[in-house]
This record gives sequence, structure tokens and C-alpha cells, in this order.
Amino acid sequence: MTLTFISNVIRSAAESGWHNVDVGGLMKNETGLTTVVVNRHRARGLAECRYGGDLQYRHMIYIGVGSGIAAGLYIDRQLLSGPRGGAGEIGHTTVEPDGPLCPCGNHGCLQLLSAGPAIEQEYRKTIRQSNHTQSFTDRGIDLQLVKAQDVCAAAENGDDLAIGVVKKAADYLGIAMANLLNTFNPEAIILGGFVPNASSLFVETAMKTMRQRAMHPLSSETVVMTSRFKEIGGALGAANFALDKYISLSFF
Repeated sequence: MTLTFISNVIRSAAESGWHNVDVGGLMKNETGLTTVVVNRHRARGLAECRYGGDLQYRHMIYIGVGSGIAAGLYIDRQLLSGPRGGAGEIGHTTVEPDGPLCPCGNHGCLQLLSAGPAIEQEYRKTIRQSNHTQSFTDRGIDLQLVKAQDVCAAAENGDDLAIGVVKKAADYLGIAMANLLNTFNPEAIILGGFVPNASSLFVETAMKTMRQRAMHPLSSETVVMTSRFKEIGGALGAANFALDKYISLSFF
């Protein structure tokens, strides 16, 4: 689910049918506590750039790939939000002009071609159109229950069709990464979410495509890594986001 915020209001979450939902206000009414709202991927990126494995980098981009795709942009380890809180909505950038229709109304959005649901759908379609002899269906597994993590695991184990599907999804992400690299010139790009965490092939393919398509002087010096924090990253980053809103802290 992709969330765009104005203050504590979810301005648009087309996948869920939400529009101008005051989540912060609702939470404050229920708990009596002051509430701040941040996209889960941007929160995870905040934790990574402040507490991750390599703290020598101060200017980074975090890209979360799961049920959707969103990025966090960090300048001197501070989250760049934009005036409406939507900086980093790369899941709704166009990577295939004649691609599928997105709930946002655009065609060919990145998350429809590279996120977890896209991997699942593409694999199911590919299996049905092939005579593949090592598919999940041949092992008695309902194809409708196959998740992106299963496809990634199959690719890691040498399943040819899964490899093709994972590489195709990663290629689209690599295009978006190249565009971000050329635009923001970060020191590092961190890939997180359950898709990069499940597939080294996905990460390697996206990185290779990025380096092929971005300006070489920039891409050659940009480090690509996977996230250090898994489940705890969102909570840790959200806590930092709240502190940033109400307490002035310095990070070195």
C-alpha cells in the first residue's frame, strides 16, 4: 500500500480506497497521545541510514520493495519529505508507458511491474503459458497460493521460469534506481522489504541494470546494499521520526 501524507493525514491510498484520512487525529483521540505518521518504507530507511551497518554514508536512498514500492530520500541523514510529505513515491513513477493500469490512474507504474504482487502474477501467468515441468503445480501446490517469496526461493534454487520473472522485475527496479542515482547522486542505495531480503538475484540484477543505465561517474562510486534491520526497522525509524518532529537531535 502506498501512502502519501499531508501532516498526519493519509492523503491518498488508492489500493485501500482511503482519501484524506486523518490517521494522526484518530490515534490521538483514541490514545490521548500526540501522534505522527510516516510511510513504513521511509521509516525503515531512517533506521538504516542512522543505525545501519555502514555509518560512513550521510546521503542515501532507501527503497522498500514489498506489497508496494516506496523510497526514502535522506540528505545528511535527514528525511526529505517534500511540502506534502510525498517525496519518494517511486512506486508510481512510469517505467513502462504502455504498461498495466494502476489504481492511481497511471499506466506502467513501477510497483505494478516490480513489487511482490507483480512477481506473483507474472509467475502464475508464465507457468500457465509454458510446459514447465518443475513448477509448484507439479508438486501439488495451488498456484494461487504462491507468494513472491516462494518465487524468489525457486529462482535461488535454479528454477528457470522463476529466474526469468525475478530478473524482469529487478530490471524495472534497476531503471528506477538509475534515474534516482542520476537525480540525487547518493552515496549509497539500500534495498529493503521482503523481495530484496528473499532474493540475492533480484538485488544483483537491479544493481547491474542501474550501473548500465546510470551515468558511469556517478554509478561507479555508489554503493548498493541490503537492509540490516528487518521487522524492527519500521518501529525504530518511526520513533526517530517522532523525535525529529519534537526534539532536536544531532547525528554524526
